[in-house]
Amino acid sequence: KERNLHSNARTLRRVRRMGSKCGRDARALAQSLAVWAKTLEEENEGFAVRTSEHALNAKYGYGNWRSMLRFGVWQDGEWRCCDNAAASGHNEGSHLRETIQCVDCGFPAAVAVAFARKGVFDCKLSCDDINAAYRKVGNGEPGFTVFVVWNPVEGTHVFFEVPGFNFGLKSAVVGFNRFPEFCVEVTRRIFGVACAHFFDDYTCIDPSMGDGTSKEALWCLHEALAFPLSIKKSVPLRYANPFLGVVSDLAPLRRSRKVVRIRVKPERARKLKTTLREVLDSRSLS
Repeated sequence: KERNLHSNARTLRRVRRMGSKCGRDARALAQSLAVWAKTLEEENEGFAVRTSEHALNAKYGYGNWRSMLRFGVWQDGEWRCCDNAAASGHNEGSHLRETIQCVDCGFPAAVAVAFARKGVFDCKLSCDDINAAYRKVGNGEPGFTVFVVWNPVEGTHVFFEVPGFNFGLKSAVVGFNRFPEFCVEVTRRIFGVACAHFFDDYTCIDPSMGDGTSKEALWCLHEALAFPLSIKKSVPLRYANPFLGVVSDLAPLRRSRKVVRIRVKPERARKLKTTLREVLDSRSLS
């Protein structure tokens, strides 16, 4: 309890210093405005619930909750919200008995080749994504997924509860990953679908005899679990599709040479080149 109180007091001092910096630093203000706008989007989606210190004490008991400071991380040309679970001690206090083993970008090709060895040469692949993945999987300790963020519009700090997992928690990846792992096993064992996931990204490989039912099975399962997949990020069954930034082309398997062609997405190649240039220019990896 005492450690929680000490940590919460320190987090409050930090968020107030952040607010003070916004008053004299235009870049800090711009970052704070972007983070606040993103937080309001999460609130509208139901991924963050506004609360107060008084309400948290009434709900969990005085000193029985711990908050994290929300700040911004510049990623892919925009600010992304991150809750500082390292500074608050959440990550240091997390002990993970499990680890994660995901497939890589070579999975579609490997499965298509396995089908070909059984005499099935006509396969297509599809891809799907779970929107706001970490936010949707519930956690068992909501008193420890509280964050506090500076509201630059009203010039004050605001507390929020997160029913799911915060971006920044060490336990978020393992905690979330159980869900898609379960979905993959159900889809494989019950529906007989050749599918896999890389965290929140799915891919299904469907032979022509399947007639698109692999993707349909995955979607039906998610609908039954009240955990719908992203319509916007859904990629239909095609001979060539990108998975994890790498395009696998299964069409050549139907020809005489019987090969799978793999290439890096042009956008990914450009991003890698840009990142490498920045590293060389700055002579730093961080």
